[in-house]
Formats: sequence, C-alpha cells, structure tokens
Amino acid sequence: MPDLRDLLPGQEIEADLALREKRGIAPYQSGYFYRLVLGNRTGEVPAKVWLGPDEAAVRAGYETLDPGQVLRVTARVSEYRGQLELSMEAPPEPLALEEVDPARYLPPAPRDARTLARRLLSAARSLHHDGLREVVLHLWEDPDLQARLLEAPAGERAPRAVLGGLVHHVYGTVLTCEVLADQYDAIDRDLLVAGALLHRIGALTALSWGGTVSVTEAGYLVGEAVLSDQAIQAALDATGALDEEEGWRLRHLVLAQHHGPQGQPGLAARTLEAHALQRLGELDASMARFLAGCQEVDER
Repeated sequence: MPDLRDLLPGQEIEADLALREKRGIAPYQSGYFYRLVLGNRTGEVPAKVWLGPDEAAVRAGYETLDPGQVLRVTARVSEYRGQLELSMEAPPEPLALEEVDPARYLPPAPRDARTLARRLLSAARSLHHDGLREVVLHLWEDPDLQARLLEAPAGERAPRAVLGGLVHHVYGTVLTCEVLADQYDAIDRDLLVAGALLHRIGALTALSWGGTVSVTEAGYLVGEAVLSDQAIQAALDATGALDEEEGWRLRHLVLAQHHGPQGQPGLAARTLEAHALQRLGELDASMARFLAGCQEVDER
C-alpha cells in the first residue's frame, strides 16, 4: 500500500485505491479525460484518466464508477500547478466488494475500539435500573452487532470517517454524561447513560464503509434518528423490560439528540436528560472539528 504523502513526480505506481470523488469529464486535444479523487488510509490524491476520442465510451466507463469503490490503478505521478496528481492512460478496474479490507483505506480512531467497547459494556452493566440495563445489553451484546460496532465510523466525513469512530464517539459521550450526572442530582443518571449508549445505534444501518464511508439507502430515505428509534423499539418489544412511559422517555432522549436539516433540532428536548445529551453531543462534535483543524494546521 503506497503512502500517498510520499509520492514523487515521475514515480510509477500500481495500487488499489478507494474512489473518494468523481469530478467530471472534459475534452483535451486527443480525446476526453475524467477526474477522480483516490485515497487510502494515508491520505488522498487527485487523478486524471486520459482516454480516446469516443466520448460515449468514455462517459459509459465513467458512469460505472461509484464513490466507495476500490479501484486497481496503474498510474504515473505528475505535477500540475504545484500539486501532485496521478495520471492514467487506461480506466481503473473496480475490485469486488469481498476483496476490500476497510483497514487499508480508512484511518483508525485515535484509541483502540476494542478497549473502549469493553469499557462501554462495563458502563452498560453498571446501570442500576434493571430494565434500562436489559434493553441496552440486548443491543450491545448482540453478536451480529458487536463486530460492526467495533469497526463502524461515526460519520461520512472527516474527522468521524475513521474505523472505530462510532465507539470512540459513544465512549466520550458516556464519560461526559457520567460527569454531568455527578454534578446535577436532578439528572436520572441511568437514563442519561443508557441514552448515550444507544443514541447512535442507527448508524450501523445508516452508514456503510469499505473503501470510503457512505450513507446507505436506508440512511438517505429514513435517517439515522428513525433507524436508532426502530432498533430501540425492537429491543423494548423483545425484552419487555420497560413500561410504556419508561420506553417513551428513552426513545425521546435518543430522538431529541439527532438534528434535522440545517442543524435545526429534529425534536425539541423536553426532559432534563434529553437536553443534557443534546448539548453534550454538540460539544463532542465541536471538539472533534476543532482538533481536526488543529491537526491540519500542524501538518502544514
């Protein structure tokens, strides 16, 4: 796997790279070319694919490429307007999905996801409320979900598009919830922590990851908030662990955490715990963006 930070002009590379973006088709003297952005866990680089004069054939090939695919690339490194790019004279070949290891194309979260997941399971088992504990563990101990929980990113774009990002985000949220519950006696600690543990469970269905992170059809059409609520409702039905009002309070806390278009609240927080989780989620996102900006400045 090439380190894309160490490319040199004139270098020839053969590599499997993830398609991050498609940037359109344009003519040149001998035919048509299209522009892509390719990457792996070390970074990303723009690329141009130079092809012949048959516009229909070039366009047909371009349309078969979708962001998220991993492409087998043979290219030469060139420099254009002070920026390195890959230059190809043949279309890249998409790899089959089963050949793609996400760890080659997505960077890891800052901390080990397995360690954080064990700590989160301990937090779930520490809940004093029997019903909340049973509902949370019904999901967190599901073997079909555990593997995806360990790998899942927390979002489609940086800084959350990292393997293990979801567990990293949930862990940080649970820690801050614990601190806030110690500070304010009026907060129902078990309800708040249970909500923190479950508020992003829908991301396992709303996001897909391989060469890149993308939103699934369910994520686009239904949204993570609804998917999270559906998973919680299924756990409530399966366990029968909470009465109707307790179930509503847990679901409200999770639904109020998610935001609608243009950052407007999808559902107003109407309990102290929902208000707390909503604000802590905003703080975590803001901190992640700030730290990512600091890292970009340091790398320059």
